[in-house]
Amino acid sequence: MTFSFPSRLSMLTALITGIPVLAFATTFADSTFFHKDWEVVCDNTLTCRAAGYSPEEQYTGEEEDIPSVSLLLTRHAGQNTPITAEVTLAEVEKEIPKGTKLTLTVDGVDKGLLTSTGDNLWQLNEKQILVVLQALKGSGKVAFHHNGVVSELSGAGAYAVLLKMDEKQGRIGTTDAITKKGNKSSELPAVVAPVIYAAITKQEASRTLTDAEQSAIQKKLLKTLKADDCDSFPPQDYQEAEPIERIPLNDRMSLLSTLCWRAAYNEGYAYWVIDNAMQTQPQLVTTIGVGYENGEITSAHKGRGLADCMSYNAWIWDGKAFQQSSASFTGSCRMIRLGGTWDLPYWTTTVVKSGK
Repeated sequence: MTFSFPSRLSMLTALITGIPVLAFATTFADSTFFHKDWEVVCDNTLTCRAAGYSPEEQYTGEEEDIPSVSLLLTRHAGQNTPITAEVTLAEVEKEIPKGTKLTLTVDGVDKGLLTSTGDNLWQLNEKQILVVLQALKGSGKVAFHHNGVVSELSGAGAYAVLLKMDEKQGRIGTTDAITKKGNKSSELPAVVAPVIYAAITKQEASRTLTDAEQSAIQKKLLKTLKADDCDSFPPQDYQEAEPIERIPLNDRMSLLSTLCWRAAYNEGYAYWVIDNAMQTQPQLVTTIGVGYENGEITSAHKGRGLADCMSYNAWIWDGKAFQQSSASFTGSCRMIRLGGTWDLPYWTTTVVKSGK
């Protein structure tokens, strides 16, 4: 299975929008914008990250051995905040030699070497960023020369994405806008990330509910789910029943979990908070979890089987409930890096561990 741009977006949206709202106010759809070979993700602090890629159709046939490239532009909210830029080369099909040097060209003109930061990453300096932005806003050709070949960056969709980035940060018509400049000053400051105070959890082994306990609690658990949330709980006729695990959180509360759904290369577990006597209505945390440890539920899912694009989520126990602590994805499925190309968060928090 491979993703075209629209199908990739619908897959990621379908996966990520399954997250229960709870206190989590920023949605994937509100925080992202995709257009052609570019995308932008702005998190709840108004930090925006725009990623562009080589044209998908370019690196086929005779040029399939030329690594594609991706450029990441990052900018925090606030007046006159700088833009940073870094580049990575595709390494899934072919390893990038150590010591590789990248030279930036715009319309064939040498704009200097990039600075290697290791791990197949290179940074642009301030002057290089300015010329790249100027090219992307028009019809300039941006490319990176390395190891005797040229990896071209697509400009398709760049202006629309940069415009959306300016819009999200309140820069349209301001002196520090990337796209539509004006005489106004930027008025949107950075938003402070929410703080979650992580609670200490009980260090006690989990156990499987007995058949009697499972029968007694199942109806309450099902009341928290929408009709299409789970296809493995309760099990279908062709499926074996999965156990429900009970994990102590403290002297009053426990966490229940069971398999919720399973697909070709992903699966999700449902997690609920309930009182230790299992008498109150359970509170659903998520249906896309994959693991729990020391007060944290985590989720990691592939955008496709190759795992060159991923989504990640986490929830932290604060002593009363699980709060969404992070949500991110790794950008387009472009065969650049297994595990995903970039870290593009759309929800971020500051987690304070107990005792700090």
